[in-house]
Amino acid sequence: MYPGSWTCLGEGAPHPADVAEIERTHDNGRTQIAIQRCLTCGQLYRWHRFEINDWSSTGDYSDETQVWQVLAADEQEAMRGDLNYAPRAGREHRTDRGWQRDWP
Repeated sequence: MYPGSWTCLGEGAPHPADVAEIERTHDNGRTQIAIQRCLTCGQLYRWHRFEINDWSSTGDYSDETQVWQVLAADEQEAMRGDLNYAPRAGREHRTDRGWQRDWP
């Protein structure tokens, strides 16, 4: 299971999301995109993890975001060919974990 507990966005009775990666379509360290599937009901997701860092002399800032977007089976190929592909359903679960560090 991924960070935090959340309810699967698939059809049917509500259940905890228990997702596993099927295929990583992009990974450059800071940005990762994959196709994931709920192990309970089979719902597909477009998973997108990215981080933004500003390591400057005025204060350090970092933010990590993970987004699970409902993906239909016929959208997998479109997602493989387009890093910015947005699934039709528009339903998503998102976690944002930002932090600010002030140096002495």
